[in-house]
Amino acid sequence: MARPLRLDFEGALWHVTARGNERKEIARDDEDRDTFVRILGSAVKRYGWTLHGWVLMPNHYHLVMETPRPTLSAGMMQLGSVYTQAFNRRWKRSGHLFQGRFFSLHVQRESHLLELLRYTALNPVRAGLVKAPGAWRWASYRATAGLEKRPPWLETEWVLSQFRGRERAESAWARFVDDTSDYSPWALVRNQVILGEDGLVDELRERMAEAGTMGGVPSAQRRLGEESLDHAAERLSTALRPAVFDRESKRGRALAALHLRDACLATYAEIGNLTGLTMWGARSLVDRGRERSEDAPDDHRRRSKRGASADKSPGKKHKTQP
Repeated sequence: MARPLRLDFEGALWHVTARGNERKEIARDDEDRDTFVRILGSAVKRYGWTLHGWVLMPNHYHLVMETPRPTLSAGMMQLGSVYTQAFNRRWKRSGHLFQGRFFSLHVQRESHLLELLRYTALNPVRAGLVKAPGAWRWASYRATAGLEKRPPWLETEWVLSQFRGRERAESAWARFVDDTSDYSPWALVRNQVILGEDGLVDELRERMAEAGTMGGVPSAQRRLGEESLDHAAERLSTALRPAVFDRESKRGRALAALHLRDACLATYAEIGNLTGLTMWGARSLVDRGRERSEDAPDDHRRRSKRGASADKSPGKKHKTQP
């Protein structure tokens, strides 16, 4: 079966959702939810998204965002894979966490963006999880309504600008969300991928035609690429440079590679390019970094025990740790 066409272009406005495999939970507790939010923030920064609203539900999530550069597919792939790895590692499971590809709609700002953000904020209420949207911590609503500090990767300026001039914008937004609304984006979708009027349909039709002359949309999909990773590498240490990376501190290089993977959402191929390793070598390096990061509090104690053991058994050969 052919996959739906996904036009990933500069300045596109999206409603994106991804659901757990077999509709199962994608976050089991607050630690999982914190991890998802951290990885989401990293994805927003790395891929240059403008995130207007989001909500994490027990078995799915919604994002409402713009892509100033065509990075939706690449960013969503990284968001899903990095979070899945963290979830599987914690719960000692394997396999897919999400059900197939993420689902995305092109959104027309003037007609639907404000209502779509209200719909996103009300998801926990409609699901019966809370009685008011402000009671659900795992969403953008509280920051937009001024109930908590706004994270730097959440954009609230456009939303609040729609309510200025009458009263405090945050309070007006909260009242707007609380008003009864029967709006559902799914009932208004056109051509399976569009949430908008004829103008947006015509624009996307033109882009589809252009994509066809280029041999398909994937050739037009680009990533922000190496620049952000280079900046991260500079911030970490000169040990990241390939000439000395695999000769200097083993612990330092492993933790640096882990940082690139988890904080910068770098692929293993990108880490390999920065470190002078193959993709599989980079994966192994990240795994070592994770082991050393998790074992860090007890590292000194283990070394002391190994030293004491060696003193007690001078004739026994001990295997050198890699």
